[in-house]
Amino acid sequence: MARILTTISDAIKITKNTPLNLKKMGNNAGVVELTIRNTGTVKLIIADTAMEELLAGETFTLGSSNHLSADEKFQLNFEFTGEPDEKAEAIVRYKVPKCFIEIPEQ
Repeated sequence: MARILTTISDAIKITKNTPLNLKKMGNNAGVVELTIRNTGTVKLIIADTAMEELLAGETFTLGSSNHLSADEKFQLNFEFTGEPDEKAEAIVRYKVPKCFIEIPEQ
């Protein structure tokens, strides 16, 4: 018998420095996929152990067949340069586990 994990997708738009908590985002179960796209004009920093930097238009994706660390917390920070018309904006998309479906083998 095969098992398929079903998920529910959601997204948030951020426009200021924002903490993310994967456990809370996934209803205490974590998430199975996370995508962060910098849709603004300033650099976006994922403030965790890797300190990933996303320039305008770049995307960062994490995925797992299991849950990503349910206790993972990190900060998304925008880095302003002082130029006029700077725009801080990012779209965070994520999938949370819903349930497993059992599929009989044929």
